[in-house]
Amino acid sequence: MRTRAGMAVLAAVASVGMLTAPSATAAEQAPRVSGTGPHCVAQLETNKTTCYKTFRESVAAATGGRVTDATQEKAARTPNFVDQLNKQASTRTSRTTANTSLVAIMYEDPYYSGASSISVAPGPCTSNGSWDWEWRSIATGWNDRVSSFKLYSDCHLNAFEHFDFGGASQYFGTDTSSLGLLDNQISSYRLH
Repeated sequence: MRTRAGMAVLAAVASVGMLTAPSATAAEQAPRVSGTGPHCVAQLETNKTTCYKTFRESVAAATGGRVTDATQEKAARTPNFVDQLNKQASTRTSRTTANTSLVAIMYEDPYYSGASSISVAPGPCTSNGSWDWEWRSIATGWNDRVSSFKLYSDCHLNAFEHFDFGGASQYFGTDTSSLGLLDNQISSYRLH
């Protein structure tokens, strides 16, 4: 009897240990970005990501302070919002953002809602057939998380299921409110 009871206690302790021990997958997916919050800015030239508590703060950071009144509703529905985002500053507001272009906003949920990741690059896409900007390994914390996106600065996007442009891929020439088969599957992307 004592042996069975001892085995039951040992099994219970072991199962609790398995439930509370972090998995390798969870550790790999832990964000390695600076800042806190669900709204991030990904610098495509440097592969650096910084996150903010609000969408408004992330847009202000991405535009070097040129746009300080952005809301997700406004970004999703206002046609001239794109022009305002990409208007070149007449004076340098920041060494890293004065001449950047916002090229895409990725959203966690369909229809441009939820957490967001703004992609910025040193300039707009050229649409000359070659890839202007790429992200070989989507920002940590954003892997397999994108459900919709908006494209800016004359960019088109080629999204890939795996890192380093592997797996299934799909080309998008315009904003996409729901990704279908690639919903929550994007791990890398290229823009031109």
